[in-house]
Amino acid sequence: MFELLEKCLCEQWTYFKRGGYVLSDGRIEEIPQYVIGDHDTYALEALEKEGWSGNPGLAYDEFLNRGNIRWLLNEPRSEMDVMFSVMPSESQIKSLYKLAKNEDKFFFEYKHPRKGKEGSSWKEFLDLVRVR
Repeated sequence: MFELLEKCLCEQWTYFKRGGYVLSDGRIEEIPQYVIGDHDTYALEALEKEGWSGNPGLAYDEFLNRGNIRWLLNEPRSEMDVMFSVMPSESQIKSLYKLAKNEDKFFFEYKHPRKGKEGSSWKEFLDLVRVR
């Protein structure tokens, strides 16, 4: 039973072939040869370049809290998944659209302690981020 579950989880995670961030200034940053876990490493290295010396285990959340958006493209399934903690700017929305426009599905998670939300369409995402 455990082997089957492990096999299913491994197969699910290997579908994510591209990943990166849309930075707070709207630039798209793709992580070369993306593998699961690279978002954490990228966030820590970027923050350390800025002089941040916090707990390395909190680097990912700190990077999101600074207005950066994590993205993943699941190419075989034509899906995009994003996570953010700060409402995106117009330039970030345009960058996300460039990445997502050819994908069949779009999922998002807004990580906010009181107003957090998950959704499964580009329309839901736009409804959330454009109401300010």
